[in-house]
Amino acid sequence: MALLEVHDLHKAFAGRKVLDGVSFAAEAGEVLAIMGPSGTGKSTLLKIVLGALKPDQGRVVLDGDEITALSERELDQVRVKFGVLFQNVALLHSLTVGENVALPLIEHSPLDPSVIEIMVRMKLSQVGLTDFENFYPNQLSGGMQKRAGLARAIARDPKVVFFDEPTAGLDPVVGQAMVKLIRDFSRALKITAVVISHRVDLMLPVADRVVMLYNGKVVFSGLPADMAASEDPLVRQFVRGEIEGPIPVIPAPEQLKKALLGE
Repeated sequence: MALLEVHDLHKAFAGRKVLDGVSFAAEAGEVLAIMGPSGTGKSTLLKIVLGALKPDQGRVVLDGDEITALSERELDQVRVKFGVLFQNVALLHSLTVGENVALPLIEHSPLDPSVIEIMVRMKLSQVGLTDFENFYPNQLSGGMQKRAGLARAIARDPKVVFFDEPTAGLDPVVGQAMVKLIRDFSRALKITAVVISHRVDLMLPVADRVVMLYNGKVVFSGLPADMAASEDPLVRQFVRGEIEGPIPVIPAPEQLKKALLGE
């Protein structure tokens, strides 16, 4: 049964289409990787799915609730169903790791402080950070900060967790450990994991299914093994990291100007 359904999403900025008819679904308890080169609409898609941005057309349905049709107040009630691990982790450095994990429970639940304390320890244990409750984020390595962010993301026992480039800034060994953690906790806790990433080498071995975006369109949707074996020129070039192919290595002049000058 699909826990997350995305139907025919369209989004344009200043006349430029960023999403062009994107549709896919994530099943309960699976790891779904959403992949593609930079600038293909992955970040915009995530913002729409999280309710932070409205599409020009299309629907997002999470566990029966149509995210794209809800008011901000209604969204607050639905957000208990999902957690987010942001690319920059977004831990509050003035708080300890334990206080960071406790924050969503303090702000959004009526639980007694003693119960929250127990839950914080449980979540930290689930991500391999037992005994790090009283550390501050700046005392942790990058990989440990990602784990702390994950503990916070699952603090309210969500049905789905969204990951925005979870291996960004991590060395190959720690990155490998991070995606294995995502797979293992998804299996153990029956949580759906939707992972935005461009790391084919790390995600194909752990994902149950893959969706690839290019120029705002879905160009592949299916099993990791099928993606790895695909002879579609776009998919093959992306998977193999080849220079030659339909995906340009050098940005178009207008993209380069925007990147350099912010215009």
